[in-house]
Amino acid sequence: MFGEIVRRLAEDLNGKISGSELGDPFLSSPYKVYPLQESNFRHVTETPSQRRLVFVDGGNDVLIEAPNFSIQLVRAALSIFDGKERVTPEHTVQRIELLCLITTKILEREAYYETSLFPMVEEIKPYLPDPAHLKFKPTDPRITVGGTSPGIGRVASIIRKFPEGK
Repeated sequence: MFGEIVRRLAEDLNGKISGSELGDPFLSSPYKVYPLQESNFRHVTETPSQRRLVFVDGGNDVLIEAPNFSIQLVRAALSIFDGKERVTPEHTVQRIELLCLITTKILEREAYYETSLFPMVEEIKPYLPDPAHLKFKPTDPRITVGGTSPGIGRVASIIRKFPEGK
């Protein structure tokens, strides 16, 4: 039954987007939008520098969420390039993947978010924050967005920033 529902959903999605053209990006202001044209792209030129380029990027996504909990997948990856060659780091991991459980707790009539981390492999544990440091009040200015209290899922985006090094 579930498989049939997913198949029908996929068919409906395909019918709705298959005829769509790529088009130009759409971003809400205050961003300046540039058309997707070859003239708006620049080639990266080679330089004689001996420096390596390092890229770190991460993401997180909700697996299941309710008003009092959120389970999210958090991933971050590291890439190092020496010229055009990708280099494998010797003293650090290339990818961090973990599940993050955020729960709402009430203590002394005040709500706060508590976080538990579940790394996919044990070797990444040294790169993760201590869960004791992952308790936030929804009113904490470090996690509020535009002065308003964030939803429970906002905490996972904060967790993602630890392996990203931000």
